[in-house]
Amino acid sequence: MLGRVIGWLFLCLALLLAGGDIVRSLEAGAVGLARLGAVWSWLHAASLASAERALPGWAWTWVLEPLLRQPAMLIAAILGVLVLFLFRPSQRRTRATFR
Repeated sequence: MLGRVIGWLFLCLALLLAGGDIVRSLEAGAVGLARLGAVWSWLHAASLASAERALPGWAWTWVLEPLLRQPAMLIAAILGVLVLFLFRPSQRRTRATFR
Protein backbone atom coordinates (compact mmCIF):
# COMPACT_ATOMS: atom_id res chain seq x y z
CA MET A 1 0.00 0.00 0.00
CA LEU A 2 2.74 2.47 0.95
CA GLY A 3 4.68 1.62 -2.22
CA ARG A 4 1.67 2.45 -4.36
CA VAL A 5 1.20 5.77 -2.55
CA ILE A 6 4.86 6.63 -3.19
CA GLY A 7 4.45 5.69 -6.85
CA TRP A 8 1.42 7.96 -7.20
CA LEU A 9 3.31 10.77 -5.46
CA PHE A 10 6.12 10.45 -8.01
CA LEU A 11 3.57 10.65 -10.83
CA CYS A 12 1.99 13.74 -9.24
CA LEU A 13 5.45 15.27 -8.97
CA ALA A 14 6.01 14.54 -12.66
CA LEU A 15 2.78 16.38 -13.50
CA LEU A 16 3.80 19.36 -11.35
CA LEU A 17 7.21 19.48 -13.05
CA ALA A 18 5.51 19.25 -16.46
CA GLY A 19 3.27 22.17 -15.50
CA GLY A 20 6.28 24.22 -14.46
CA ASP A 21 8.01 23.37 -17.74
CA ILE A 22 4.94 24.46 -19.70
CA VAL A 23 4.70 27.78 -17.86
CA ARG A 24 8.42 28.49 -18.30
CA SER A 25 8.23 27.55 -21.98
CA LEU A 26 5.28 29.87 -22.57
CA GLU A 27 7.05 32.73 -20.78
CA ALA A 28 10.29 32.21 -22.71
CA GLY A 29 8.63 31.54 -26.06
CA ALA A 30 10.73 28.39 -26.51
CA VAL A 31 10.52 24.86 -25.20
CA GLY A 32 12.65 24.29 -22.12
CA LEU A 33 12.64 21.36 -19.72
CA ALA A 34 13.96 21.55 -16.17
CA ARG A 35 16.87 19.16 -15.72
CA LEU A 36 17.06 16.93 -12.66
CA GLY A 37 20.38 18.51 -11.62
CA ALA A 38 18.89 22.00 -11.75
CA VAL A 39 15.87 20.94 -9.67
CA TRP A 40 18.10 19.20 -7.11
CA SER A 41 20.39 22.23 -6.95
CA TRP A 42 17.39 24.53 -6.47
CA LEU A 43 15.99 22.34 -3.69
CA HIS A 44 19.24 21.71 -1.78
CA ALA A 45 22.54 22.59 -3.45
CA ALA A 46 24.64 21.47 -0.48
CA SER A 47 23.41 17.88 -0.72
CA LEU A 48 24.19 17.81 -4.44
CA ALA A 49 27.74 18.95 -3.75
CA SER A 50 28.16 16.43 -0.93
CA ALA A 51 26.86 13.63 -3.18
CA GLU A 52 29.49 14.57 -5.76
CA ARG A 53 32.21 14.43 -3.10
CA ALA A 54 30.94 11.18 -1.55
CA LEU A 55 30.63 9.16 -4.74
CA PRO A 56 33.62 7.58 -6.46
CA GLY A 57 34.68 9.35 -9.64
CA TRP A 58 33.39 6.64 -11.98
CA ALA A 59 29.95 6.58 -10.30
CA TRP A 60 29.58 10.33 -10.62
CA THR A 61 30.86 10.48 -14.20
CA TRP A 62 29.12 7.45 -15.65
CA VAL A 63 25.94 7.12 -13.56
CA LEU A 64 24.78 10.22 -11.72
CA GLU A 65 25.98 12.99 -14.02
CA PRO A 66 24.14 11.66 -17.11
CA LEU A 67 21.07 11.12 -14.94
CA LEU A 68 21.19 14.71 -13.69
CA ARG A 69 21.15 15.98 -17.28
CA GLN A 70 17.78 14.33 -17.97
CA PRO A 71 14.45 16.17 -17.68
CA ALA A 72 13.22 16.00 -14.08
CA MET A 73 9.67 15.33 -15.27
CA LEU A 74 10.81 12.23 -17.17
CA ILE A 75 12.80 10.83 -14.24
CA ALA A 76 9.89 11.37 -11.82
CA ALA A 77 7.44 9.71 -14.23
CA ILE A 78 9.72 6.71 -14.78
CA LEU A 79 10.24 6.30 -11.04
CA GLY A 80 6.50 6.54 -10.43
CA VAL A 81 5.63 3.92 -13.02
CA LEU A 82 8.43 1.65 -11.82
CA VAL A 83 7.35 1.86 -8.17
CA LEU A 84 3.70 1.30 -9.11
CA PHE A 85 4.72 -1.74 -11.15
CA LEU A 86 6.86 -3.17 -8.35
CA PHE A 87 4.11 -2.71 -5.77
CA ARG A 88 1.15 -3.74 -7.91
CA PRO A 89 -1.53 -5.85 -6.23
CA SER A 90 -0.83 -9.55 -6.39
CA GLN A 91 -2.89 -11.72 -8.70
CA ARG A 92 -3.54 -14.27 -5.94
CA ARG A 93 -6.25 -12.19 -4.33
CA THR A 94 -9.60 -12.62 -5.96
CA ARG A 95 -12.84 -10.96 -5.18
CA ALA A 96 -15.59 -12.98 -3.68
CA THR A 97 -18.22 -13.77 -6.23
CA PHE A 98 -21.85 -14.25 -5.44
CA ARG A 99 -23.62 -17.08 -7.18
